[in-house]
Amino acid sequence: MPCDDITEWVELRLNAEDCLNDYSVTKRTCGAEIGNQSFLLELFRGESLVDIMAVEPQALLEQVQVDNETDEFLALKHLFALQETLSSFIGNTSAAPE
Repeated sequence: MPCDDITEWVELRLNAEDCLNDYSVTKRTCGAEIGNQSFLLELFRGESLVDIMAVEPQALLEQVQVDNETDEFLALKHLFALQETLSSFIGNTSAAPE
């Protein structure tokens, strides 16, 4: 039976200099991964919040291996999830569930 909850849980681990160490994106109640739960980690590990937030979608797609539309969708989904979470972390947007 599929899960009806479409909300996502984004977990970030930053170092003392506010650079990304690790992250994951999962469906909150179902616990299902959204593709690979850390799809962009190798690209963004060690990058600053500012640098990650400045990445444009097209620039990302030029840097990651996308073999099909699903990979492209997942790469962009992870980028947007990271950027929104970081924006909330620094107080630019709300962290409320909606």
